[in-house]
Amino acid sequence: MKKSLIYLVLACLTLTSCKHKLTRDEAAQILKTQDYSSYRQYDYIRKAFLISDRGFANGQSGGIRNIHSLPKAVESKINSAVAKGLMSTAEQVVPQHDDWYNASLVTGEQTFRYFNFTPEGLKYYAGQSGDDNKVVLYDREFGEITNLKEENENTVIVDYTLVVTKPTPFAFIWGTNLNQLLSTHARFIKTDKGWQLQ
Repeated sequence: MKKSLIYLVLACLTLTSCKHKLTRDEAAQILKTQDYSSYRQYDYIRKAFLISDRGFANGQSGGIRNIHSLPKAVESKINSAVAKGLMSTAEQVVPQHDDWYNASLVTGEQTFRYFNFTPEGLKYYAGQSGDDNKVVLYDREFGEITNLKEENENTVIVDYTLVVTKPTPFAFIWGTNLNQLLSTHARFIKTDKGWQLQ
């Protein structure tokens, strides 16, 4: 009789756990433990801009042929980063040679403005991408659940938001909206061990 009662209790517990529906709190606890580093937000800063191109005529100094101005919005951001001790700028003049007839003949010069990171700015440096330097603006983390949609008794789609966290000084310089929410979703499946992310 005791064995029958034990089996009956175990059967009831199993059925109860199998019918357990995913709650918002349970889903939130699981989502809070996830790694959201793939949602990190970056921006790109050109490593150098050509600011002047001077041509020489017959070995004599000529006028400036072209001036490639730094876009005002970019210049303003760079100046702010320099003022905050995150970046420094330097100019370099590069002679242009006659590659066709006389490689020793200087036919002009180009002036480039380079942007470098200070030790403080390097904390947010995230590598290079082509001609650009990559900087971290902010990370993201779990915000809140906005909806639970049951696909079937073993699968639930959970809609939730991610919020901005750990903004860097570059995020403030760039005028980033730090209140923006990112909406995303995840699929939960019921297993023998309970609800898990698929």
